[in-house]
Amino acid sequence: MARILLADDNRQLRNILAEALTEAGHSVVEAADGKQAITQLAAQSFEVVITDMLMPEADGAEVMQMHRRLVPRPLLVVISGGGHIDPERYLAMARAMGADQVLRKPFPPSVLIAAVARLLAARPGPPG
Repeated sequence: MARILLADDNRQLRNILAEALTEAGHSVVEAADGKQAITQLAAQSFEVVITDMLMPEADGAEVMQMHRRLVPRPLLVVISGGGHIDPERYLAMARAMGADQVLRKPFPPSVLIAAVARLLAARPGPPG
């Protein structure tokens, strides 16, 4: 399956999603904030990055930008509950920045698993 970076500052949600992704056969590395996510992106490669838009240290937009610098065509899933602002604004921004999938919190883990499966199935194979 896929190596996935999961970045969300909500520890409870991150744990639930990481467990579901692992049970689905993926290898998951967790990041508790944007800075940790960027550090992980610089240190190792991931096939899919799942990031919250609102996190301390660095936001989801910064995580997306770093991943795009490192990987020519990354698979990005952006999640947001929006905090004090309408989450649709953050998700629209993520779409405009090239997110492959956006999910509004709350959602069941099965929705994320299905989104990741669709993205991986649609991903172009290696050249040759």
